[in-house]
Amino acid sequence: MSSSVNCTPAASRLAPRQFAHVLTDLTVAVRPSHQGRGVGAQLFNALFKRAARLTPPVTRIELVARSGNVAGIRLYERLGFEREGRFLGRVHLAHGAVEDDIPMAKMI
Repeated sequence: MSSSVNCTPAASRLAPRQFAHVLTDLTVAVRPSHQGRGVGAQLFNALFKRAARLTPPVTRIELVARSGNVAGIRLYERLGFEREGRFLGRVHLAHGAVEDDIPMAKMI
């Protein structure tokens, strides 16, 4: 992928050993001008492959999406993430609106 695409993946593991199989706090950002071109799906698929090769292997990947991010949620579900709940009124946006957060996870 070209660096001009300007995409940023980040994630972390939880510290206790019983959670070593979990990759959490996943953030993937793709420049808006490059969204809808499959860049996000490519990043996620590369992440899934790399996570499965880690020691110990990652078998669960978690993310949280704002309820207003309809296109993102649609992508995550297409990639196999499932909704696991809803954090009501968790996000206060700059213009005063409030959105829910949707926790999602995928088993790999």
